[in-house]
Amino acid sequence: MKPSSLALLVLPFALSAAACSRSTLVGENAAQGGDGGGGAGGGTTSSTSSSSSTSSSTSITTIPADCGNALIDPGEECDDGNNSNTDACLVNCTLAVCGDGIVHVGFEQCDDGNGSDNDACVSCAVAFCGDGFVWAGVESCDDGNFNDNDGCKNDCTLNIAPGCGNGIVDPGEQCDDGNASNTDACLKTCVKAQCGDAFVQAGVEQCDDGNANNSDSCVAGCKSASCGDGFVHAGVEACDDGNANDNDGCKNDCTIPGAACGDGKIDPGEQCDDGNASNMDACVIGCKSAFCGDGFVHAGFEQCDDGNANNNDGCKNDCTLNLATCGDGMIDPGEECDDGNASNTDGCVAGCKLAKCGDAFVQSGVEQCDDGNASNTDACVIGCKSAVCGDGFVRAGVEQCDDGNLANGDGCSSTCQLPVCGDGALDPGEACDLGAMNADRPAFLVTWSGGTLAAKPIVSPADASLFYNYFSASGHTGFEVLNGSILFLYANSNTKALSLFVEHGIDFTTTGLNQPPAHITMDITGLPAASVVALSDDTPSEAFKSAATTVHGDWNFNQNSDGAVISGLPFPGNWTITVTPTLPAGITWFFEDGGSMPTPVTLAIPSAQIQAFDTPSACRKTCTVPACGDGILDGGEVCDDGNTVSGDGCAADCKGF
Repeated sequence: MKPSSLALLVLPFALSAAACSRSTLVGENAAQGGDGGGGAGGGTTSSTSSSSSTSSSTSITTIPADCGNALIDPGEECDDGNNSNTDACLVNCTLAVCGDGIVHVGFEQCDDGNGSDNDACVSCAVAFCGDGFVWAGVESCDDGNFNDNDGCKNDCTLNIAPGCGNGIVDPGEQCDDGNASNTDACLKTCVKAQCGDAFVQAGVEQCDDGNANNSDSCVAGCKSASCGDGFVHAGVEACDDGNANDNDGCKNDCTIPGAACGDGKIDPGEQCDDGNASNMDACVIGCKSAFCGDGFVHAGFEQCDDGNANNNDGCKNDCTLNLATCGDGMIDPGEECDDGNASNTDGCVAGCKLAKCGDAFVQSGVEQCDDGNASNTDACVIGCKSAVCGDGFVRAGVEQCDDGNLANGDGCSSTCQLPVCGDGALDPGEACDLGAMNADRPAFLVTWSGGTLAAKPIVSPADASLFYNYFSASGHTGFEVLNGSILFLYANSNTKALSLFVEHGIDFTTTGLNQPPAHITMDITGLPAASVVALSDDTPSEAFKSAATTVHGDWNFNQNSDGAVISGLPFPGNWTITVTPTLPAGITWFFEDGGSMPTPVTLAIPSAQIQAFDTPSACRKTCTVPACGDGILDGGEVCDDGNTVSGDGCAADCKGF
C-alpha cells in the first residue's frame, strides 16, 4: 500500500510541475515565436500574460490548470502531455488548425494566421504559381491551369501579345500606355512625347507643329506665337522686337509705324489686304496670301490646315484629313490590333481584330484549321483542330461513331465505325469475331447456284431401305412430289448410318395424283469409296456405281415414282459430293431439309453440292461460338436439339441419338 500512497502524494507535485513547465514554454513561445513560426510568411504567437489571451487571432490562450497531464480535462480540446506546438495538440491543450499561426509539422507548409489567399501562405500551403490565387506583388495573374495560351501564362504573367498599344514596353518601344492618344506623355506609336513631334501634349505644350520654324504660329518651346515673343510671325506680324518700347521701330502691337495691314490697301511688304480680319479667305492675317500649310483653313478649298509638314498626323500635307484606317500599322480607336499587313494567318486579321479560333482564318503555327463555325461534326472541331477519329466528335459522312478513344470492343471501333459482326473486333453482344476467318461449318452444307442451306438429315429408327418403303413400283417415304425430283439425307437413329435419298415423281396408286411420263438422268460424283447403292428403284440398271466414287442414274417413270438410296456415307464425315441432273421440262428439283420439313427447298440447275464437315468452325459468321446444345447442327455433331439433356432423342454430347 505504501507505494500507492507515495504515488498519490507525489502526483500533485508532478501535475503542478508539468503545468508550470508548459506555462513557462507558452511564455517563451509567445515571446520568441516558438515552434509556431509560420514557414513562408509564417505567423508568430504572442502573449502578455499566462492568465489572459492576447488580441491577435494567433495568440496562445490561457492554459488550463491541468493542461499537460495527458488527460483531456474539462475545458481542454486535447492533451498529449508534451510541450510541442508543432503537433496536433498545442501547448494550451487546443487542437491545431490551419490559421492558428503555428505550423503543424507534417500537415502544414506554413501558417500565417490570416485568411488571405493573396500572400505567401495559401490555406497553410506555400503559395506557388499555378495554385489559382494571385500572390500580391509577386504574380500578375494565376488561373490555376497549365494552358500557356490563355490570358495567364504558366509563369503567372499576363499573356499579352507583343505590339505597340498592349500596355507593356516591348523591345524597340520607348513607352506604351495602352491607348491611342497622342496628347499624353506617350504617343500611340510608343514614342515618348517631346516638343517638335507635331502632337500637342496636354497641359505641357501650347502647340506643336513639328518644325523648328519660329516664324509660324508655334515657336521655340512649343509656345503659341504672340506679339512680344521676339519672333516675327510671318503673315501676322510686321515686326517683333521682343520689348515693350512703343517708340522704337516696332510698335507694341508688332506693327511698323505708318502703313497698316487691314486698311484695305496693299502696302509695301503686303501680299494682299482685303480689309477684314478673317483668316478663312484668300488673305490671312499679316496680309499674306492663303496657302496650304499656313495654319488657317481656307474655306471651300481645304479640309484642314495644321501648319506643319507631318503627313502622318490628323491633317495630311495636302490639307486633307488623314482618316485612321485599318492596316496603317497604328492601333486606332475601335481596333484590337494593326500590324500594317493584309495577312490573315498571323495574330492580327482582317478588320484589325486579334486572331482567335472561330474567326475563319487559320493562324499559322497555332491552329490546324478554322472554318468559322462552332460545329464539331465537320472537318474542323473545337479548338480549331482537324477532325480525327478518336477526338470524341462524330464527323458527319465520315464516321459512324467517335467515343474519344481508339479502342475496339467498346461499342465504337478504332476506325470510328459502329461494330458489326465480321469486323474482327470483339464487340458487346458477340461471343467471338475473327473477321474474314469467321465461317459456318454445319454438319451438312448444300450449295447451288444462287443459294446455300445448312441442312439436317431426316432421322428415323428404320433401316434406309425399309424407310424407302418400296411397293407398287414406287417409293413411299412421304416426301414424294408431283412433277418433282427430290434429294434428302437420312440418318438411322439406332445405327447413325447416313444415306442419300433420290426420288422422282409420285405414285398414282396410293395418292391418286397423275404423274405424267418423264425421263431423268443424274450423276452423283465425289462419293466416299465405301458408299454403296443400297436400293435402286426399279432395277439395278437404273442406279448403279459407274466408278468408285460415282453413281449414275437413269429413270423413266409414268404414273409412279422412281429413285435410289445411296448408303455408307460417313457421319460425322468430311466429304463433298456433287449432284448433276438432266431434268425434262415441267420437273422441279428440290432438297428436303430435315430441319425445315415439310417445305422443300427449290434447287437450281446445273448442279448442287452436299458437303459434310466433321469439325465446327472457331467462330460462326453470326459471331457465335459453336456449342452442343445451341440448336444448330455443326460439324462433328450428329444431332443438336437445343439442350444438353440425354434421353430426348439426342445425346447430351450431341454425338449420338
